[in-house]
Amino acid sequence: MEKIDSHSNPLLQTAIPDLLKLLLDEDLVIVQQASILLAEMSHVPELCDNLIQTENSCTSIINCLNSTADYYTVRNLLLTMFEISKNFESGVPKMVKCGALDSLIKILNAPLQNLVSISLSTIHNCLLSQDEKAKETIRQKSTLNSLLNIFNKSQNPSFLTITVDCLFILIRKHQPSKEWMLEIGGIQTIVSYFVNNSSISQKLENFLLKFLLSISAYQNSKSLMMDYAFVLRINEIISSRNQNKLICISLIKNLSDQLALVSYNSQLVINLYHFLTENSISLKNKEDILIILSNLSSNNEKNKKILIDLKSIEVLMKNLETEHLALASLWLLKNLAFGNSKCALVQQQIKSHGLRNLSKLVVNPKYSKAVLVLIKIFTKSSSFNDDIRNCGLLTSMLYLLPNATIDLECINLCAESLVNLIEDSKNSELVKKSVHLFEEMIRSDNMEIHKIGLDLYYNQINKRTTKFIKKNY
Repeated sequence: MEKIDSHSNPLLQTAIPDLLKLLLDEDLVIVQQASILLAEMSHVPELCDNLIQTENSCTSIINCLNSTADYYTVRNLLLTMFEISKNFESGVPKMVKCGALDSLIKILNAPLQNLVSISLSTIHNCLLSQDEKAKETIRQKSTLNSLLNIFNKSQNPSFLTITVDCLFILIRKHQPSKEWMLEIGGIQTIVSYFVNNSSISQKLENFLLKFLLSISAYQNSKSLMMDYAFVLRINEIISSRNQNKLICISLIKNLSDQLALVSYNSQLVINLYHFLTENSISLKNKEDILIILSNLSSNNEKNKKILIDLKSIEVLMKNLETEHLALASLWLLKNLAFGNSKCALVQQQIKSHGLRNLSKLVVNPKYSKAVLVLIKIFTKSSSFNDDIRNCGLLTSMLYLLPNATIDLECINLCAESLVNLIEDSKNSELVKKSVHLFEEMIRSDNMEIHKIGLDLYYNQINKRTTKFIKKNY
């Protein structure tokens, strides 16, 4: 047959209604020939548009598809629907309206790979169109079952990529679909495939990672990605020149609360830190890495020591000058400055890089809590108290304490640090200022601040009285 194009026969455009009627003919040969012509015409954009606009066109095609047993007719009709599905604006809505998607979903279980492939590609187009009605129609338990079955059987990378993308679109931001995928073993299957196939194309790997990223936000699935082999696979990607490194960062960020509990995350910490110091990555990626490192170093002395030995303190202190990195860097500094055998070294390094950076940040509500947690750690050792008083931090704390607009937790942190500073102070002026401040807090209309001020005031009076008695009696 001579190849059809939009200029070969203008009468073809007017012949579409007659061809659709022929799909109902009792002669199977005529039906097959009509389906061939429709498939050929649908490859021409102008003719495909005419086909879509023809009344009941999709309904006629689907009715024929549901009633015929002829392989070639089914194949031609599926090819026609595939071309129609490329038109997101008008083709997909017509398919949804006529019930075409239910027929396509059934064909996913057909024994003939060729028909499954066309049907899957058509469904994929409908999902890519972002038509919500199409997505809701396709998002059925039976569809997820069929897609998982296709994934398990296929060896074709392109076919696998489309299948995984369909699954990703269906589960994204849809908790019931994620739960069903977990119930039927779909998440385990894809995790296993990802772990055991390191030589796949970066495109397929990217689609697998997108699926895993979406799943990683679902708490019940996180344990399935805590396997040593999975962490090793992620490590390989991060330590390579693989373009999927960035999506791995987002994935690990979601998993980092669980990853912090396993014993085999040290190499991941090293690779993430080296990635953090690269100039090529964005501030958002750096911020994510800092958050991950904070989680992985929380209550983990081994990882804290690794980061300290990598000379991370200088990098983190430098980050305090960058708005997008300051907060995450402060929380990581807090982890490293406390709860490990090298914390005194960390505190000295922070001091040597300048506490004045902290005094600038503490008055900003965005950073107040993180800075005050650090100050509280420092004031537990009297060796830092003079530096805290002299660098401007004390002045900032005296400003923050009675401030009803800041978080009450910050007020408590500020109060505890100030008490530590007063206890060590021989400066009577500082003591007077502090007591005056406590009195001001007592007069506050905010009952929480009033209570904190009252506790601080009487605590201070009792301590001074006790010291006086011990000294004189």
